[in-house]
Amino acid sequence: MKKIKLYKIERNLLLAAFALVGFGHHIAGVSLPLEYSTFLIFVVLILQIISGTFKFPKFLFYVLAFIILQTFILNPSNLSDPRVISHFTGLTLLALSTFSFVSYYRDKLYDFVISYYKLVYYIALFSLFQIGIFLLTGFSLIPQNLITGTTIAMGSNVFVPAFLGILPRNIGLSTEPANFAYILIPAVYIGLSQLLKKNSFIKLPKQFVWVILTSTVLTFSLVAYFGILLSVTFILKEHFLRNIKNVIVSIFLVSALIYGIFASGVGNKFIALTNMGKEISENRLETHSYTSFAIISNLTVAIKSQKENHFIGSGLNTHINNYDKYIYQIFKKKQVLLELNKNAAGSVFIRVLSEFGIFGLITFLMLLIHYRINKRGNSARFKELNEMALVTILLYCTRSGHYTGITFLMFIAIYYFTYQMNNTPGNKAENLEIQKT
Repeated sequence: MKKIKLYKIERNLLLAAFALVGFGHHIAGVSLPLEYSTFLIFVVLILQIISGTFKFPKFLFYVLAFIILQTFILNPSNLSDPRVISHFTGLTLLALSTFSFVSYYRDKLYDFVISYYKLVYYIALFSLFQIGIFLLTGFSLIPQNLITGTTIAMGSNVFVPAFLGILPRNIGLSTEPANFAYILIPAVYIGLSQLLKKNSFIKLPKQFVWVILTSTVLTFSLVAYFGILLSVTFILKEHFLRNIKNVIVSIFLVSALIYGIFASGVGNKFIALTNMGKEISENRLETHSYTSFAIISNLTVAIKSQKENHFIGSGLNTHINNYDKYIYQIFKKKQVLLELNKNAAGSVFIRVLSEFGIFGLITFLMLLIHYRINKRGNSARFKELNEMALVTILLYCTRSGHYTGITFLMFIAIYYFTYQMNNTPGNKAENLEIQKT
């Protein structure tokens, strides 16, 4: 009984952390020295230590040992950099909290995923209500504006197809559509899995699925569309030609997404990225695109850093130093657009390359490959959650560079432990269903 009660408390705190990611450190006149979302994850760690439920997974020990070796032993100058020390401390505590939770309550993992799905459903439902209020009154019903003192507007419709031009881009409880997409995608994967596979492990009410899918599409975000395409690819890769329904539905989804991308300004991001890459290779820069410049500028800084650091990287949280050091060696001052994403590189893949070198990036990719469940063990029971986590990780790492994000840490933990459970004889799980409320 005590374990169940503790689990529910820690689960609800972590779900609240997901919901409050876009709320910063100031809510209803109460300010914290760190973001509320981060604070709640630390509270979970404290509860684990006090209750004796804290666990230190061996996998996390090896990861932290690698970071220490690469950051402080191979690059000893980082020992005197307070930004590196504080980031390492924060990352360690946040990782311990999330990994310990998933490790200790691994038998409750499916309940946690279902609870997460419920949370996302209600946030998605609220986001559709937001859009309705905006269309009827022109008012941006943004909770952060009401309780945090910030000023956030509904997403600009510059990326919305012309025939849907009256719609704003959906942001939910986040600060921008892409950030909202990170929260939605795990639930999108589960919903699409139920729609496209007869043997989907988790059973959900159809209205949950359609509300979440609609909310995701209305972000008009490249991140969201890429997440949907990635989900469809993983779900249907083994069943594509076995069921004509899968073929028809997947063709429709892919066609609709491609149209949505290129009928809107989202498609221009592809074109701008291609053009800018070609221009930079020719030592010129004419295309003006914030997204494309953020990706290309940070990637070129990471590559330059590799050459200067003998391909071993410069250490944890040092990309910002690399950016300041090399950006104006690569680009003219007038070409640099707002020094975009200089703190976290805009992509975990780019940031790992910059901070941990080519060896670090290859190691990270190999871990993602290694812990993917194939057809071994109890894969029918755990493969669905393992792939859901992998899709979320790939999406996050492509367009977010923050190691300390709860989405990144929690789904890395789920990805690892579903693999472990899959390879442990005797693990069983029943189909779960969300009851109508």
